[in-house]
Amino acid sequence: MSLWLLDTDHVSLLLERHPQISRQVADLGAEVVISIVTVQELFNGWVVRINGTQKVQDVVRLYGKLHLLQLHKSKT
Repeated sequence: MSLWLLDTDHVSLLLERHPQISRQVADLGAEVVISIVTVQELFNGWVVRINGTQKVQDVVRLYGKLHLLQLHKSKT
């Protein structure tokens, strides 16, 4: 089985529901993975954005993006 490793830019586009990236990832299915480096970069970006918000609605919207990521333990 081949795995497709998405970089931070592609995961960011996926989280923003970019149509082409979303379609390609859906076509690949469970063969798509991200690295812990990408997780850390996304987390750092979210922390900066969350800390910079002025409105509660913005905080809720940003935290709402977290449900899109599914973290699984490696089987190795």
